[in-house]
Amino acid sequence: MNPDQPQLPQPEPSLEPLERQLRALPLPAIPAHLPSKLIAAIAPMPTAAGTVASIWKLWPWMAAIGGAGVMAAALTYTWLANRNPNPAPPAKVESGAGNSTNVLDAPTSKAIRDAEEAVRIDPYNADAWFALAKAQAATNRPDEAISSAKKALDVARSRNRNDLVQTIEAWLRTHRKGGGR
Repeated sequence: MNPDQPQLPQPEPSLEPLERQLRALPLPAIPAHLPSKLIAAIAPMPTAAGTVASIWKLWPWMAAIGGAGVMAAALTYTWLANRNPNPAPPAKVESGAGNSTNVLDAPTSKAIRDAEEAVRIDPYNADAWFALAKAQAATNRPDEAISSAKKALDVARSRNRNDLVQTIEAWLRTHRKGGGR
């Protein structure tokens, strides 16, 4: 080491003396206008009136979007309800000299298919069973019609559908006598 160079103080082993020196310093002066500037810099809180006003400005857009949703749902429902899945032509049977006849009437066979599908989906639907019975009677299937009507009667009784029970019983009485279909 050079003897002409001043000696640097050796660092103290702890920071306590430095902390004491810093605490002994006077507090810096705070400018008088600083508190008002700090308060002015705080963003204002939105008020309930401001929220209502902003919603009021948006209501035409909300109404338009809601109306478009309702219109889309109505169009989808209409499309699904009215679509025609191109039913297959009715089956034909050759009757000798090249004449072909329908095995079943096309509307009646469709009625049977629809009623059978309804019964398959919900076997506890008395109305579907009764519709199946009437369709079977219309295609000259009396045994199947009576069986389906009895099933409709059982389901209607289990569901306390007294009005339907009376209708089915009257239909069965008429059908068993060989009357209407």
